[in-house]
Amino acid sequence: MATQPMTDHPILIVSVDAFPKMGGISTMTHHMANAFAARPGGAILLAPKGSHVPPPFERHYALAEDFESDLTAREGAAALAEDDRIERLTREILNTERPRRVLLMHAFHYGTGALAAARAMQIPLSVYVHGTEFTSQVSHPSRLRDPSGLGARLLRTLSGADEILTNSHHTASLVSVTGRKASATGVGLPRSVVAAERRNSPLFEHAQRRARRRAIGLPDAPLFGYIGRLVVNKRIDRMFEIARHVPDATCVIGGTGPIEADLAARAKALGIQDRVLFLGTLSEADKWRLLRALDFAFLLSEHDPKTGAYEGFGIAMLEAAAAGAVPVTTGTDGMADFAGAPWHGALRIPATPWQPARHANTLSTLLAQEQSMDALVRRGRRAIDEAFTWEQIARQLDQGWATPQPMELARAG
Repeated sequence: MATQPMTDHPILIVSVDAFPKMGGISTMTHHMANAFAARPGGAILLAPKGSHVPPPFERHYALAEDFESDLTAREGAAALAEDDRIERLTREILNTERPRRVLLMHAFHYGTGALAAARAMQIPLSVYVHGTEFTSQVSHPSRLRDPSGLGARLLRTLSGADEILTNSHHTASLVSVTGRKASATGVGLPRSVVAAERRNSPLFEHAQRRARRRAIGLPDAPLFGYIGRLVVNKRIDRMFEIARHVPDATCVIGGTGPIEADLAARAKALGIQDRVLFLGTLSEADKWRLLRALDFAFLLSEHDPKTGAYEGFGIAMLEAAAAGAVPVTTGTDGMADFAGAPWHGALRIPATPWQPARHANTLSTLLAQEQSMDALVRRGRRAIDEAFTWEQIARQLDQGWATPQPMELARAG
């Protein structure tokens, strides 16, 4: 009887962050699992109890719900006991499904146990490292001394993995402190979403954008926007400083976070409080409706030395470009992969020196030239098509795993 080729075996994807929890890693996990589900062998996702896919998202992968998961067991004896339980559970799945690879979407919680099971079963394992969580551990040596602590277990997972993956080349460079090389895959959007948005807005047209603003109760005036968590490192205040010099521009903010009151105070201090709208948490459908109405979507993040937070990639830039808005970014840290060479998928404005009046003039000039706005949108969409869809990322990973030496994924910047 012929041996079944390994390419016909599934990928076992493992993540402590999964839907219905909303966030960057859970969204990435879902879309990556769907992308692998469409490839030979399919995909299985192992995720904590309570995991399920809410509408409007669709699931095409098999979901293995870990009914005994205890996410409170983060450190100490309870964490070590949870590691042992996860190892036993993962071994059962590996014995039954015989996956060709284990892909950890997050090194924490499932990392140590899943790695031990994969090593015992001689199945290769790749693990994603997400920047701020990584730096929060390795920048504090005291967190690495306790073998049951998050930091020590993180480093054990990284040292034992066959491959370390990151969202961006900036994060990959940070991982080098462990003595291991990491490969940057980028992040993506589903190809179907990109195609649908292109059908909705084949061109950037002011009239169409204004009509969409009116339909959702927003002014006809030029619309600046930010969608995401309201935290210091996102530097949402910079959008206000630019808007101050564009007298008719409205700023809309979708999301919540600890600095919402500070942002409201900053808008008042700049005298633009009447032109700043806080929309709160947005549904997936409302998020896309807003993106389709924006002229510019801002992501002007910078590293926050107090918390260690920085922009690991900035998927908001992809979403804006897909919806036909122009993403505006400083292009630092992980944002460089999309905003910098060779893709130049976003409009890049320098943070040093910070010159909001000059940047406002740049945006006002672009707004007066519909063809220039359309050219920027086309450039962003072309970059997504060529390098930043989940299907493209899954295909490249699969190709790398099929060769003796893992391929270097498409590099930007």
